[in-house]
Amino acid sequence: MVTNTLINSDQLAHILLTTAPLSANWSKALKAEIDNDPAGLGYAGLKPIQILALLNTTYSVTTPGNATTRNVSMLDSATFKKLRAELFLSWFSIEDKEIFMKAEPIVTGFLAILAEFEKVDLTDAKISGQFQALRDLGVLTQDIDNKFFVESEGGEDKIEYFPSRVSQLFGPMFSLELSDVLTAMGA
Repeated sequence: MVTNTLINSDQLAHILLTTAPLSANWSKALKAEIDNDPAGLGYAGLKPIQILALLNTTYSVTTPGNATTRNVSMLDSATFKKLRAELFLSWFSIEDKEIFMKAEPIVTGFLAILAEFEKVDLTDAKISGQFQALRDLGVLTQDIDNKFFVESEGGEDKIEYFPSRVSQLFGPMFSLELSDVLTAMGA
């Protein structure tokens, strides 16, 4: 004799739900999902097995933030002193003696003079020319440039994670088999 105490009703329901062939309405809903691709997963041109994988897998959607960058036009004294320290460290790490010597008058002389000002105007042609020379010599690296000469504004990209499309369409305990996709596609 079989008793219901040995049967986990939730597990049985899950097995029956996920192994039974799709009803006609579910096949239509699945066909509409594949044809219309409302989540933009890119079913078009894929093989049924690839569509099956997309339908049964969680996915994410990235919404680009409104982050913008612009060149910094002015550095205050405190920020300039930090920049100067980083340029000194970068300059001291240069192993090529010729480049080291070419950069020396800018690093030891020009930057020392600018450190005396309350603000450094980066739009001034003579000042920006000296910084460009340091870029060309490899003293002002891209990392230093991004840190001191570029400002970012706005938000970062937003990533949202979603359950599989099958879970959204048919319920959280549902998964498809290849035969379900083939039936829905009319293959």
